[in-house]
Amino acid sequence: MNSFSGYKTFYWSILFLYFSTIFSATYAQTYHTDDKEALRRFLRQASAISGQCNTQQLGLTPTDTSNWSTSEEWVGKVTGLTWNSSSPKRLTYIRWSSSISGNLDMGLCSSLVSLDCSSYFCSLKNLDVSKNTNLYYLYCNGLFSQLDVSKNTKLIQFTCYAKLSGLDLSNNKSLTHLTCSGMPSLDLSNNRSLKELYCYDVETLDLSQNTALTRINCISEKLKNLDLSYNVNLTDVYLGEAIETINVNNCKSLQTLHFEKGSMLKNLDVTNNKNLTSLFIYSSQLTNLDVSQNTALNFLCCSSGLFKISTLPNKPASVASYIYSPQTTLQGGRIDYTQGIDLSSEFSRIINGVTQLTTYSWFDELDNPVSSDLITDNGNGTFTLSPRLSEKTVHCRMKNNHFPDLTLQYTVTINKNNETKMNLPDNIKTSVYLSDGMLHIEGADCETIEIYSLNGKKLYSVPKQDSKISIHTSAWRKSALIVRGSSGWSTKVINQ
Repeated sequence: MNSFSGYKTFYWSILFLYFSTIFSATYAQTYHTDDKEALRRFLRQASAISGQCNTQQLGLTPTDTSNWSTSEEWVGKVTGLTWNSSSPKRLTYIRWSSSISGNLDMGLCSSLVSLDCSSYFCSLKNLDVSKNTNLYYLYCNGLFSQLDVSKNTKLIQFTCYAKLSGLDLSNNKSLTHLTCSGMPSLDLSNNRSLKELYCYDVETLDLSQNTALTRINCISEKLKNLDLSYNVNLTDVYLGEAIETINVNNCKSLQTLHFEKGSMLKNLDVTNNKNLTSLFIYSSQLTNLDVSQNTALNFLCCSSGLFKISTLPNKPASVASYIYSPQTTLQGGRIDYTQGIDLSSEFSRIINGVTQLTTYSWFDELDNPVSSDLITDNGNGTFTLSPRLSEKTVHCRMKNNHFPDLTLQYTVTINKNNETKMNLPDNIKTSVYLSDGMLHIEGADCETIEIYSLNGKKLYSVPKQDSKISIHTSAWRKSALIVRGSSGWSTKVINQ
């Protein structure tokens, strides 16, 4: 009896041990409870897609969540997760690029090293990483305006595309990469290990303490001035359209300097940047640029600016690609026809001892060529205008073979002249005007020209045998004169 009883006890012990082993194997915890709970809290929330939860955005179906409190099968289906090899496994990396939303708090994930939810599709309402003290990499995007990273002292790389109203980085002394936007100012005085900075919307920026910087990308519409005299290790600089002044004299390692379209930059000195290989200046306020010392330069763009044929930089021998066209149209404003037009500064350009002359072509508002009897080329880049251009706008297109891709345009409007035509037959086109102490009469007919005083006294008579005649008026200064042609016209002029 005792023998049989002992046998039963042994049998049931073996059976219990067997089923215990099977149960333990079936329900062994592969993933840490805290990590799973943190995931469930976030996955339950509504996504950025109407009618869907974050579960659906991250790879789960409603069936996967029906028993997720007692099963771990769902964990392996969640996209973008990396676990370590500990037992139980801890969540170390998260990378989500779907249309997720809600309040993300992964504070239970104490081993989390990297969190990436920086996709354009991410619409997080709040983000709390204050308990993730082992975080080295943080990349985020969302609708939040506040983010506390003061406890994340191990952060090496931090990117935030959300429009933050402020950011305290004083405790993030290990930071080497920073991307942020939305803030008018940024205090980086404690971030002396910073090597790469991408910041947008800033109005002021002090980088005097960030001497380790190698790359800056500040495409801001508000940053006007930037002193880089302390940043001697910089190799790449990209700046926005508002920049007016910049000092890169001490940036001896600089290789790339890029200014965004519409830059307000008026002065730039790159003569000390011997290692510069790429210089991009598009639509700036620069009128001069010296690149003669940049012998390593391979790419140069200075198009859509205020350069002229006379001021465009010479192409350095090292440059493989030089973009200089188009340039902004030169505006001559409004002038009197008696002033003439002086474009002699563009008449010729000498490069490497070779002189190339500029060609000038004139066109009216309808893009028709202007005849030489209306604009006379004096041969040196200056032009005499006919009074018949009164109230007309004309354009000059200049080309020089040193810059074959450029057509530089000059636009000017001629004021209404004060001459008066009287008794002029419709079939007679005659102009009478005063200029530089001379009375000029232009007309196709050969005729006799007579000049009278206002009381009718004849002062002068001369035959006009060509289309134009000029008469000295020094003898009748400060007088009103009547000028008549034998073809039947007359007019009054005031000789000042």
